[in-house]
Amino acid sequence: MSVEIREIPPYRVAYVRHVGPYGEGGDIGTLWAGLGRWIRGRDLQRSGTLTIGIGHDAPRIAAPEKLRYDACVVVSEDFKPDRFVNVADLPGGKYAVTPFAGTPAEMPEAWDRLFTGWLPTSGYQPEDRPCLELRHDDESQPRAGHVRC
Repeated sequence: MSVEIREIPPYRVAYVRHVGPYGEGGDIGTLWAGLGRWIRGRDLQRSGTLTIGIGHDAPRIAAPEKLRYDACVVVSEDFKPDRFVNVADLPGGKYAVTPFAGTPAEMPEAWDRLFTGWLPTSGYQPEDRPCLELRHDDESQPRAGHVRC
């Protein structure tokens, strides 16, 4: 696994939340599609738009029906939420970064490799902040049904 340590800046995000299973059997794809329509409807999509996925809970620890996932888009500091989105400030700091390209069903295995393979021998300890799936709008995206982050 190719991992590098990067300093990630803090972000202000507009987000929508899904509660329920991650991956197959969940509605995260529908969540992203809805956020995409919202972004386009407010003319927020620009070259370099950064969207962020946040899985708040570990699937092997929390019950599937209680898993929380946020689909986010980075917004300006003065952005005001509406009926569709909430707003949050994500902390910056050092993050272990590894590229991912594959299906949503393959993401849990990638997270497992990072946390059970790389992390224990890395010399780092996790902090209490969310794990982020960063997606740059101007990067080439894989075929339908696949994710690159």
